Amino acid sequence: MYLGLDIGRQYVKLVATEKTKDGFKVLDAGSRLVPEPNMAFDPEKIDKAHWVMAVKELFRQQGINPKKVKGLVTGISGSSASIKQITTMEMPSDELESAMTFEARKHIPMDGTDAVIDYQILGSNQREVDKIDVGLVACTKGVLTSHMDLVKECGLKPGVVDVNPIAMSNAFSFIKTMPDDGLVVMLDIGAVSSSLVVYGKGQQFFTRDLPIGGHHFVKELSDKKEIGYIAAQIYSIKMVYQQQSVTPAQTQQKLLESPREPFMIIL
Repeated sequence: MYLGLDIGRQYVKLVATEKTKDGFKVLDAGSRLVPEPNMAFDPEKIDKAHWVMAVKELFRQQGINPKKVKGLVTGISGSSASIKQITTMEMPSDELESAMTFEARKHIPMDGTDAVIDYQILGSNQREVDKIDVGLVACTKGVLTSHMDLVKECGLKPGVVDVNPIAMSNAFSFIKTMPDDGLVVMLDIGAVSSSLVVYGKGQQFFTRDLPIGGHHFVKELSDKKEIGYIAAQIYSIKMVYQQQSVTPAQTQQKLLESPREPFMIIL
């Protein structure tokens, strides 16, 4: 069994799959609140202990044994990493790695630990001769170590560690054919921040982390309607599902029945 685990500020979510001759089949999907149910969400009070408890409870809720997980995929938020498309001169691989490490230090908030980078040559630049486009992803060793320690405390063996905007882009490319013209714009609204991704064939890849999320919308709704945080949260969720004409149970069933079918809903 292969597992995708998203450890968010307010929810932890998982998708369990197995490999088939045609690709992968979704076995299960679920989510669980990180804070205690019926308590107002306060991002400043969420720490590692809350995440560990939530992940373990989610596994129990879904009836999944962590020891049966063959491969684990987790992600680092866009605010903790830097994602850039760099245009540079063609050069030997060892020189390119040094150049990308130097470039990464310009864009990530250093915490006293070394930069951890990964990059991929995207191809020749369409505008400048003898130059190439390189996709660069970087974070600090401190950020990566902290993430992997959290995964281990949840009773899991760290596997692939992705960066959330890249994972979202790859997922979209897997289920949809990229248009020849124009751009694809994706917005992932999290609890306290959101990720914006804009890209297209032959176009510059752009992503930005926005310091606003569902928590801010709920707080605003609570203030405007003069109701409690929990009541505002329930109200906002009901409004979304009414507009989509679908229930939470139907959302999960749709995912399980049609893993390749694009199906998006705002939560």
